[in-house]
Amino acid sequence: MMKLPLTIFCALTGPVLFGAVVEVTAFGAKGDGKADDLAAVSKAVEALKPGDTLRFPSGIYFLTGDVSLKTDRITVDGGGTLLFDHKPVKNRAMNKIDVTGKSITIRNLTITSNATSRSAVHGLI
Repeated sequence: MMKLPLTIFCALTGPVLFGAVVEVTAFGAKGDGKADDLAAVSKAVEALKPGDTLRFPSGIYFLTGDVSLKTDRITVDGGGTLLFDHKPVKNRAMNKIDVTGKSITIRNLTITSNATSRSAVHGLI
C-alpha cells in the first residue's frame, strides 16, 4: 500500500486572527436609516480593544453626533452606510467621524451626510 502525504490547508483571515468582531447591531443599532443609532454605535466603539474590528452590517446607520475612533489598531468594516445628520443650525458643530487613534483601517463602508457643503469625516489623510 502506497502512503500519501496528508496536506492540511488552514486559512486565517481578517479580524479572527487579531481580535474580536464587535457588531454595532449587538449594541442596539438598527441600521434602518431612521432611528438614531448614535448611542448604540458609541457603546460599540467604547468596547473596542486594539486589534478588534467594528462591524457595520448592511444598512443605513443614522448618526446625530460624532463617532470618535480613539483606539489604536482597529478596523472599521462592513457593508453599511453611515449617514450623519447635518441639519443647518447656527453655531452648531457638524457631526462626523473623528479619527485620533493610530493605525485605523476603514473599509467597505459608505460615509455620507445630509449636509449640502460639509464633510462627514475629520482626521483622515
